[in-house]
Order: sequence, then structure tokens, then C-alpha cells
Amino acid sequence: MELASTLAYLPLAATLAGILAGLAAGRLFVLRRALWLIAGLSLVALVLIVQLATVTEGHEAEAFQPFVVLTGALFPALFGAIVGLVGGNALRRRALPE
Repeated sequence: MELASTLAYLPLAATLAGILAGLAAGRLFVLRRALWLIAGLSLVALVLIVQLATVTEGHEAEAFQPFVVLTGALFPALFGAIVGLVGGNALRRRALPE
């Protein structure tokens, strides 16, 4: 039951963490600096995709952890960071004096 609950709550927690990180980055930094958050998450995702692509026949069990991290944590965090970044950038622009 612990594995099932971890797999169920991991995407939700990663999405919320990504939204909060993107919101903070979009609110506090200019857009170019905040895009480094998305670039970093994308780089880690690319490394995990390469790991999954290099799994050989007979070693499929080794692909479970990178797959879970990629689909359960990195992709939701990446999408959450994009949404939070757009929202934080809008809040920053709204707070600027005209």
C-alpha cells in the first residue's frame, strides 16, 4: 500500500511544488532568469529519457525508477513550473507602477 500511495501522491506533490517554484520565480525574477528553472527541469528529464532509452533486454526492472521519477515527478513539476511562471510573471507586471 505504501508504494501505491506514493505513486498516487507523487504527481500531485510535484505539480504543486512546480507551481509554487514557478510562481516564486516569475514573481521575483525577470523572465529570462526564471526560464532557467524550466531549462534545469528539462535537462534532468532529458537525462532520464536517455537512461530509459539505453535499458537493454533483460534489464527492464532497472527502468522502473527512472520511469516513475520522469512521469510522476519531473513532468508534473515541469508543467506546474510553466503555469506558475506565467502566473508569477503576470503578478509581477501587475505590481509594477505604470
